[in-house]
Amino acid sequence: MRKFWRARLINFLSVISTTFLFFHPTLAESRPKPHDQDSLVSFMRYQLLEGAKPMISAHRAGVSGNYPENGLSSMYRVADGGFQMIEVDVRSTADGKLVLLHDQSLDRTTTCRGRLKDRFYNELQQCRLITPRGTITNDYVPTLRETLQWIRGRGILSIDVKEGQFDEIAEMIAEEQAHGSAIVITYNLTDAKDIHRRHPDLVLSTSIRESSDTSMIDTSLRSRLPAVWLGIGLPDQNLIRLATREGLVPMAATFRTADLGRGASFAEFLDLGVRILATNRPTTAMKAIQNWTQTGS
Repeated sequence: MRKFWRARLINFLSVISTTFLFFHPTLAESRPKPHDQDSLVSFMRYQLLEGAKPMISAHRAGVSGNYPENGLSSMYRVADGGFQMIEVDVRSTADGKLVLLHDQSLDRTTTCRGRLKDRFYNELQQCRLITPRGTITNDYVPTLRETLQWIRGRGILSIDVKEGQFDEIAEMIAEEQAHGSAIVITYNLTDAKDIHRRHPDLVLSTSIRESSDTSMIDTSLRSRLPAVWLGIGLPDQNLIRLATREGLVPMAATFRTADLGRGASFAEFLDLGVRILATNRPTTAMKAIQNWTQTGS
């Protein structure tokens, strides 16, 4: 009998300690990281919805005045703040190499000129990324493959597919065994359903604009759809409630409001139920989430 109660006590203490590690803000990084598509979906739903521990999505890899768009140095800065989501843009070179670049042209964000699709990958080696303030950095144009390798264990890579290369990206994610650290963005449920049919192992996000949209999400798609995009600015509260009730993590962008210090604050997004803040101010947003979590707002 004594051995029985001792075993029960050990199990109880194990559960308590695991729960403490998961919710304690300073020990959050000790919890297990996703390793495959199922654990990634569960991780997001458990942490963000049930655990009420929001995260950011660093827009264009965390670009800011001193850090370039879609640059590895920007990603390192975001990862230093903890396990977060990092959004990047993917396009193809003339020889089909998948690289990170937002625009069709190299002009705005690199030292090179011309259209990306007219350049072979080896030609990009001379290009350096430029910050929004015009500073030339040591960053080069990263490939998607090296970014998938880098992100593992550091965060979640949210991939904005600019030219429809879903098949190529799905193949690369499988080759790199990156299903536990990559989410592919789709812009509507029709596309999400089509891509899920072709690549059922891919974890996706998509947009919903009205309550009837959720009726298009069947059980199979739901198992690979942890989050939904609700737009730029404060979303409709009814959509947030619906998404949360359906087990879908609400995402919204703070680009035109909290990022600029006007209109709605980061705390207002969080109070409303948004659990992923897409932002151009990753450091500020992470601090706001930490304050919001600690004050129990």
